[in-house]
Amino acid sequence: MKRLLNILLVLCITNWGLNPAYAQNKKSDKKAAQAAALKQLVESKKFTFQANFIYPSQGNFTYPTFNGQPLNGQRYLTPGYDLRITQDSLVSYLPFIGVAYSASGYNSPNDDGIKFTSTDFTYTYQAKKNGMFYVLIKPKGVRNANQIGIDISPGGSADLTVLSNNRERMRFSGIIKEIN
Repeated sequence: MKRLLNILLVLCITNWGLNPAYAQNKKSDKKAAQAAALKQLVESKKFTFQANFIYPSQGNFTYPTFNGQPLNGQRYLTPGYDLRITQDSLVSYLPFIGVAYSASGYNSPNDDGIKFTSTDFTYTYQAKKNGMFYVLIKPKGVRNANQIGIDISPGGSADLTVLSNNRERMRFSGIIKEIN
């Protein structure tokens, strides 16, 4: 009887010791699947960047207010602001709350934020360390966006930066989603 108890004790301890290793394998398998899905999205040129926060580049300068908040530092965005990328089109619906270097001011008929649709653009990407990607988009014929860079982390979170000749740099953070 004592021998049977010792065998059961050894089996229980062995099973308990293997459980964390099994959990680690599940976690690493999940991360690998997530990284493969992200790579497929970037390579297919068919995804949406959903913006959650905006970061004006002049962080210490106080801008006019927007919805009762001074326009400096990080600001939360209401849902609906995004950049949609497909093989044949680029659709941007992003706000702009920074300094403009040309004559169009806030709330003028010419102030359209960073909102455009383009079918003429270049799209390149490069894999970086630790499963990250950098996507560079250069739309042609767009007034307020010369270059869009997206840093994508393996978990799907991303930082998007818009560069323009007539406006200050604008940065957004958000997530990458698959287009259904």
